Amino acid sequence: FILVSLTERSAIQAFGSTGKLIHYQAICQSIEDQLGDPALTVGKIAEQQNASLRYIQKLFEAAGQNFRQYLRQRRLERCRSELQSPLYRHLS
Repeated sequence: FILVSLTERSAIQAFGSTGKLIHYQAICQSIEDQLGDPALTVGKIAEQQNASLRYIQKLFEAAGQNFRQYLRQRRLERCRSELQSPLYRHLS
């Protein structure tokens, strides 16, 4: 509980407010839901989230990365997970 509380507190400090942290989490979930879309862009996410491109860029900056880095990292992690999963062994 203490670790979660400290992590949450430092995350809120990094983003400047609870609202921005919650919005960042919603954006990340939206990205997660669309990882397979090769046409996914920061512009598409901004439109879906009713936010400006710059606002989203600033949120990712507060998290210590940028949109492209985050998207690439999540796609690679998804690929690694699927390659290791027994559910997909029949495909290779």
